[in-house]
Formats: sequence, structure tokens, C-alpha cells
Amino acid sequence: MSTDLYQAIHSPIGANAGFALGLAGLGGGFCLQSDRIPDQDIFIGYKEGNTLSMLPFYEKSISSEKDSFAKDENGSELQEHAFTEEEVSRSFGLATDTFQAGRLSFSLMNRVTELSDVERGEEPEVKSKVLPAIVARFCVDNRDGEQEIQGFFGIGNMKGKQFLSQMYGEERCGVISKDGYGFEAVAAGAAGLREIADFDMFHVFERKQPVRLMLASMGGILFRVPAGGRAEIDLALGWYLGGTVTQGLHSCSYLYTEYYRDLPEVMAEALADRENLWREAEENEHFLEETGLSSMRKKLLCQSVKSFYISSMLMKEGEKIRWIVNEGTFLMMNTFDLLIDHLFFECRYHPWTVRNALDFFVESYSYKDQCGISFSHDMGSYYVFTPKGQSSYEIPYLTDCFSYMTQEQLCNWILAAAVYAHRTGDTAWLLSRKETLVECFQSMQKRDGLIPDGIMDVDSSRCEGGSEITTYDSLDVSLGQARRNSYIAMKCFASYLALGSMFEQLSMEECQEQADSAADNCEEHMLAYFDREKKRFPALFDGEGTMAIVPIIEGIIYPVFFGKSEAVSEDGKHGRLIRALKEHIQTVLVPGICLFEDGGFKLSETSDNSWISKIFLCQYIIEKVLHMNMPQIMDRADAAHWSWWTEGCISDPGIDQIFAGKQTERGFHYPRCVTSILWIEE
Repeated sequence: MSTDLYQAIHSPIGANAGFALGLAGLGGGFCLQSDRIPDQDIFIGYKEGNTLSMLPFYEKSISSEKDSFAKDENGSELQEHAFTEEEVSRSFGLATDTFQAGRLSFSLMNRVTELSDVERGEEPEVKSKVLPAIVARFCVDNRDGEQEIQGFFGIGNMKGKQFLSQMYGEERCGVISKDGYGFEAVAAGAAGLREIADFDMFHVFERKQPVRLMLASMGGILFRVPAGGRAEIDLALGWYLGGTVTQGLHSCSYLYTEYYRDLPEVMAEALADRENLWREAEENEHFLEETGLSSMRKKLLCQSVKSFYISSMLMKEGEKIRWIVNEGTFLMMNTFDLLIDHLFFECRYHPWTVRNALDFFVESYSYKDQCGISFSHDMGSYYVFTPKGQSSYEIPYLTDCFSYMTQEQLCNWILAAAVYAHRTGDTAWLLSRKETLVECFQSMQKRDGLIPDGIMDVDSSRCEGGSEITTYDSLDVSLGQARRNSYIAMKCFASYLALGSMFEQLSMEECQEQADSAADNCEEHMLAYFDREKKRFPALFDGEGTMAIVPIIEGIIYPVFFGKSEAVSEDGKHGRLIRALKEHIQTVLVPGICLFEDGGFKLSETSDNSWISKIFLCQYIIEKVLHMNMPQIMDRADAAHWSWWTEGCISDPGIDQIFAGKQTERGFHYPRCVTSILWIEE
């Protein structure tokens, strides 16, 4: 049964930091350059009489069968009441997340906003946008109460604490950790706002007076709410990591360190600007409501966006700006086969980051094999940049996971370049990459083999006798094998169209004609493999891999986004291919082939390994590019996909790779799930 108490991470932009909250019984807390969800108890609640009422985001100290915990300073027995799921209501939004229970409400926000071209000096609001902090609002309503109550907010397992009041005087109230995070509070309608430190919130109320025990694991705040009153506590949750934070080929620091001296300054700025931050968040919620998305798609989108931001890093290396997105908890930097998926989100909010990554790949992470240029799978991992032209992932002699993705990454650079150029109209950049485009075209042609048919035949020499794979590295050959794969073939088709479009913009007529001809050739040969009796394409164009896959359609999304929608129109030049793809989807998107029993998408007929980011992408293509009306299938699928996240992967938000609806991998808060942004594209 689906639940409203699932984990989510709320983050600023470009800080690789966030605050995890939402899963009952397991806490969450502050993340900073982390490959896992933190295990901090989060105490949010109030003491009324001898009862501590709290949101259930901590490991309960006593069993549900035992109500009495300890005696307070007056000898009264303390009662522990962790609100049950039935007692908690949650409003989960694009930029906000609000919990209500009993007398309290607690709201968190995260930034969802455009970011101007920092790389080219368009910086009017950059300082505000890169602020490594979010704000929270904690309300305790005692207007119908007949006695004073005490509200509290505490974070467990908080090491090396300092108190803002001791650093700056009593006008500031908050706690910071030696590990680069902390919080600060300001109050309205409350009395006696003060810092506390103890082993947990229960120990706080056992003592005659609350203390600041430096050794204890929990840091927090405590305040009084008078009878008949209401308290509103605004909190800044902040992070700060100064100095050089990457190693290897490139040494980078966070861009925000150019604008802010330290963590206390960050939190002070967040509190000073909190009303603007809340206004922005509310505008995002209003926007989401106006989209008309179903409730399921709203939640899927909101969780995806939050998972993207926790993975983002906006860095500076000397005078160079570096935009880096980590591969979730695998922490591979700028994984290229993820970039091509979160491309659509980035083009909506900050398209310059796409250009920044493309240039970075050419500069440091391109290489040449026997066929010509291509690009590495990633730029390194765990904040260490690999040597030039190498990834942290790819090695030779293999035929599955960890082999090379040479053909796919080549397509990805071409397609991302075309989408960026069209989205921005940046012809100057396109001109600056003229040589790279020609190299890419030549490399594409040589990977086609001795008899050109537009379909990849040649494995990179870097494989050393192994064979290339695709981004679907852990699936079987239906999607994992690159050579003669229909998924890759469609990407090659789209890449030739993209090259033709870019050559046209650059007035390179001969190259344009050759690229368009290559696309035509690819189409003809793909159609030759269409089984007219079964009304479907095989996964592999090798005469053996006859299983069905859904992602054969992926490639046709890109012409829509680089301004060539007519190329993938049923009535256009390539209409025969589009009509065949529609027949294919109609045939395979049924239970037992490419739908699970719960209605969720099964990307391959022969593998239970399904990737939710790719499902979102394919859903958009089916509905908006192929113009197939399947409301019953899609509604049931959306419900299934949400249940995968709230049942199969409840503790790990935004996980991408799911085995039959259950978690199998550690790669949560995956950034590529923001393919869901396509649902609100016009």
C-alpha cells in the first residue's frame, strides 16, 4: 500500500547538499557530498503537559507497547507520542514539502529557478541563486490551549557543534557542525528561543533545565508558546565547504565561496531573504497546479526534481566555470549518458550548463580510437577527475557492464549540441565547434562498417576484443549490447538528422546533404527489419535478437527539440518509420510483453530491469511525438511507478534502476529522472 511518508531530499542549486526528510522511523538530515542518506534523528514537535508529540522522523526510543519513558524534573512521567501515518498529512510539491500533525506544521522549500549564464558573465542574481541554503518554517498553534507548551527542533548525530549565540551574541540562535552544515532560527510569537544540546529530545525534558552538552549527539532549539498563542519559527538550513573540493585532472571549488565567507554568513543571508524564497516556492506550486498534470505525475515530477538538485555542483576552476552533475549516489561526475536525459530540464532552467558540459568533454574527455572521435562515459568519481580522455567506468575486454559506450556517447554529444544550439540560437558557439562537428560526422560514418546502412557495426578498438555496451549496461543484450541494436540505430538516425540541421545552420551544404542522406539510409535499413506480420521491430538487427523493447523510440524525441519536428511526423519525409514505430508500440505495450502485471513499463520483453527515467522519456514520446492516446495504460502505469518509489524503494528517493518494481541498486537520487519535466513541455 502506498504511503505519504517516504524520503525526499531538499536542496539548493549546485552545492551537492540537501536535507532528507519524510520517512517514518529512520530519520534523515543533512547531506553534504554524500553517497548515502544520513542517519540523523530529526526531532520536530512540542511538549504539552507531560507528552512529547513529534513527527515520526527518528528511531523511537521506546516500543509502542510501553508509554512511560522517564520522569521529568517535576517527577511526572513523560509520554512519547510519535504521530502515526494516519495522523500526519503531507503536501508534497515542486518546491515545498509540508507536514501537519496535531498542533504543528513543518514546511521545507527547495529552489527551482532559472540560472543565468554565469560562464558568460550574466550574473545579476547569481549570488542569490547559488546560496547554499534552504529555508524551513515551523509553526506551533496553541490558540485553543489553556497552558503554555514548548516547541522544539533537533538534529541527532551532529558532530563537533558550535552555537551561534556563543559566536555572535544572543541575537543569533542556531547550531553548526564541524562537518559543514547547520541551522539558524528566528521566531515570531514565541518566547525563550534558545539553543540546546543533549543526547536526544527525551533527555532535554528529563533535566531540571535544558543544557548545552557539547559531547552529546543532538543539537537543537527550544521555545515556548503561550496559551492562546501561535509561534512561527523560520529556519535557515545551510551548508558550506570551502577550498578545493575536487582532485585529479581538475581542482575546483564551489562557486558560492566567491560570494559567501562562511556558513554563518550563508544562514544569515537565507533568513534575510526568506520571504522572497517562500514567494518563489509558492509561485512554483501555483505553476505546477496550472499544468493540469495528474496527481501521480505531479508527485513523480516533484521527487525527480529534488533528486536532480542534490546531485548538482556549480564549481570554479581558476577563471573557468564547471557545471557538474553527479550520477546519484554512484558519484560519477557528468556521466554523459545521463546528461543526455537531464538535458531537457537543464535547457528549461539553465541551458548554458549544457554548453558548459559539452565544451568540458571536448576539452578534457574526448578521445580518438580507430574510427575517430568520441567521448568518455564520465569525468571521474568521488570528486576525483580522471586523466584526460578516460572515465572512471570503462575498461577493455568486456561485453557487458564497464565496457565502453563509444558509439552512444558520440551520439549523445551530437544530439545535445543540436538541442542546445536550437534552444538558445547560439550560432557563434556552433561555429566555434565546426571542426568537432565534422569529426563527429566522420566518426559516425566509420562506425557504420564496410557496407553503410546507418546502423552501428564496429566496436571501438578500446574494447580490445570485447564489445561496446549502452547506457542500459545491466540489462541483457536486448538493450545492453550496442552493435546492431535498434535503440542505438534510432539514436544514430537522430544524430544524422542533428548533424544535417547543424550543418544547415553553418551553411555547410555538402556536409548537410551527406548527413541527411545517411539518415535516409538508416531509415530504409531499419524498416527492412520491421516484421510486418508481428507488427514489431526486433531489439537487435542481427537476425537473432527478436525480443521487443520500448526504447527503440527514444531517438525520435531529439528532432522535436532541435527544431525538426517534421522529420518525425507521421506525415513527413520519414513517415513510414514513424508509422512503423506506432505499430510497434501498440503491439508490445501490453501485459506479458512490455508491461508488468501492475501496469508499470517493462522496457525489455526479456529483462525485469526497468529504468524509471527512461520510462518517463518514453511516455512523453508515445503521447506527444507519436500522438498515441493511451490514457488507461498511462494512468495505470503512473500509479505503478509511484508505488515503486513509495513501496519498493521507500527509503531511497529518486532511484532509477528498479527490478520488477523493487530496489536492486544503490543509485538513488538519480538526476536523470527529471526526464519527467517533459510532461509539462508545451
